[in-house]
Amino acid sequence: STQSTWAQNKEQDILHFGQNFRLVNDAVRGSPYYLRSEIMSANSFSPVTKHQEVTLSGTGSLDLSWQVLHMDPERRIITELKPVPANTVIVLKHVQSNNHLASSNARYPTSFGGETEVCCHRFLQIQTKKKDQPPEPQNLWALVTAASGSTFVSYRSQLGGDNILEVVKQKLLQRGGSQGFRGLARTLRLLDKNRDTQISKEEFKRGLQVYGVPLEDTELGVVFSKFDRDGSGQVNVTEFLRTLRGDLPEQRKGLVLQAYKLLDANADGVVTLADLKRLYDTSKHPAVVSGEQTPEQVLALFAAGWDKNHDGTITVEEFVDYYSDISAGIDDDVYFELMMRNAWHISGGEGQAANTTCRRVLVIHNDDSQTVEEIKNDLGIGPNDLDKMRRNLEAQGIRDIKRIALASAL
Repeated sequence: STQSTWAQNKEQDILHFGQNFRLVNDAVRGSPYYLRSEIMSANSFSPVTKHQEVTLSGTGSLDLSWQVLHMDPERRIITELKPVPANTVIVLKHVQSNNHLASSNARYPTSFGGETEVCCHRFLQIQTKKKDQPPEPQNLWALVTAASGSTFVSYRSQLGGDNILEVVKQKLLQRGGSQGFRGLARTLRLLDKNRDTQISKEEFKRGLQVYGVPLEDTELGVVFSKFDRDGSGQVNVTEFLRTLRGDLPEQRKGLVLQAYKLLDANADGVVTLADLKRLYDTSKHPAVVSGEQTPEQVLALFAAGWDKNHDGTITVEEFVDYYSDISAGIDDDVYFELMMRNAWHISGGEGQAANTTCRRVLVIHNDDSQTVEEIKNDLGIGPNDLDKMRRNLEAQGIRDIKRIALASAL
């Protein structure tokens, strides 16, 4: 058994990952007080942040039990039941509620001065369906055994390069959504004085600071060394941003290329910026749907994000690059597909991803029978352009058309 194994290894008195334990302070008025948390209800919650309350209590049972988890979700399985090292960063889980101990950023006055509230809550950079996200700083703790905290190392210095990149990515998404990547790209490229896409470590640090994503010196060193492969003291801006953002998944890329094909009507590989602004339906953009931006604001940002060489045309590479940024902030493939189909009037899709913006019309056939038909891939077909609608339907094989009735005429 686990207990006998610990006994053989003389580890009975050592705390292990995943082992139930209690945190006790026996110096309070001579009686032991345990760290306790009660599952949140309408009558039980923390006074400041309204999360799950954490208190000290001399009584209790299950609500006094905690477990130590490794700070990296991907390493929790392999560290299960292994000894917990002192003075390292950990996550503390309340067993009964399966919630994590946290110190919120909300400050409030106490008898000891201004303090932050301790509660149980899993802090997340963005709400997502993904499980096992890297914990936020509010959920990170350390069991310090040194005489003072001077030997404790900052939690972020213990993160690997990939985890630090994830921290930067989430901060960018929190700060500016998909435009966070494009804004950072502009900032870093402004620092690239000779336009060779290479910047120094100090320029790299300053660019992140200017954009509101500061890094500690230790984590800056980890990230910088990950990209400075030849030790020249320079990093490639394009490679850094591409790695940070990630590649566009093939399924999503297919939708993006399908949209570009609809824009490039004559298949010459050139789409003008004027045509793009005229045809783009901003009403289905995520920022408009969420109420964060108006259609006009999205259109302005949309236009500013294209045409990197200022020649008035949009290449397929520029088009894919734009949607790679958008994709980085959308976890749900169904939502991304629906956004693309509705924005660019791409017919098809199944279930929740089915297109809803292509026009449906009532077709009166030559024998006076009636059917409702979809004007498929109707990008650029105006609401009263009956000739184009007829040609679209005929291309679908619907040729016995006597008359087309629009919704406004029904």
